[in-house]
Amino acid sequence: MSALLALFGRAGLQYEIVVMLAVAYAMWKISPTRLFTGTRVWLDDSFLIVGMILLQQRLFVGVGEMVSTITGGLILTAFAVVAATLPTSKASMLGRYKSVGRKFIPSLVLTWALYALVYKALVHWGWSSPLLTILLAAFALSPSVRKAPVHLFHSKRGFLLGLSGLLVVHAVVSSALALSTVGVHASPQWIFGIAGFLCLLAMPAYMWHKTFKVRSSHRHVPDWKPWQTALVSGLLVFPLFWPVARLAPGSNAIAVAAVLPSMSWLPFAVAAGVFLTFLVFGLYDTYIGKLLMVGPFLAGAYILGVYAYYAFITEFSIVVTMRSTLWSLPIHAMVFLVLGFFLVLGYFSFLYELWRD
Repeated sequence: MSALLALFGRAGLQYEIVVMLAVAYAMWKISPTRLFTGTRVWLDDSFLIVGMILLQQRLFVGVGEMVSTITGGLILTAFAVVAATLPTSKASMLGRYKSVGRKFIPSLVLTWALYALVYKALVHWGWSSPLLTILLAAFALSPSVRKAPVHLFHSKRGFLLGLSGLLVVHAVVSSALALSTVGVHASPQWIFGIAGFLCLLAMPAYMWHKTFKVRSSHRHVPDWKPWQTALVSGLLVFPLFWPVARLAPGSNAIAVAAVLPSMSWLPFAVAAGVFLTFLVFGLYDTYIGKLLMVGPFLAGAYILGVYAYYAFITEFSIVVTMRSTLWSLPIHAMVFLVLGFFLVLGYFSFLYELWRD
């Protein structure tokens, strides 16, 4: 990791420019016009990406920053207007809207959502971790990734599932970045505590993957075996009695992991006892082993709800602190409205899809 930091100059402006250009290239490969209308328009894609770069840049300050931000906001709005006038196919996000008038509002929302939920998020994650920049670039440029999840947004039936999946991606990546700041300790308490915390973060992704397979391909994902359920349920006990990290709102990251003060051996001993008890039930009592699956599912719903709440609080605080700069307030307000809608509807969509499953 230190070699990557030295190579890209993490603390300098050069690294930030490299990240922005890498994400811009990934967006260009994905093609916003193809997502919206089903047909690629190279000039419009380039136009939109320039607007996103101007909104997210850190090159200018003062008047330059004001001009850059306002210009970027106007470009995004103009792109939404143009996209609403383009012919659409059924296999596109705007395909179910026939007239230009009916397409304008969805086009405007989708344009700002693409900026706030994809471009802005990818740049922020890239600025936080050089290694993650490489992984996300490879992920975003993968042909299977560009094709597979997008079709969910082509229909009302798949929209909620796609929205909840995007929320899960945000929660897992942001939490993983935050968790990377937690120190490593060679002790049984820390090992079991961090294993439980990782299981907690992974549960929403597993739950969504299971639902996605059922909805998209009608393939049932096999349930865990009783001993596997017991193992995961037992690990989830450790963050309750021996919390190594926690999620919290932060000014520089949506989800912040923090090392909690050291504790006595008693809570760890209690957690270890519950863990062993769960394992025994999982190995020798099939019914109770399956019943324990309720715990991980509730934990997954809980941690995703905590993330959505903290992300909402963080974005709201950004809008409040920007009230003194009137020229940037409309931009941040638009981003907040999109993110607020995304967080609230995405979380309840997650719960609804689980209930359906």
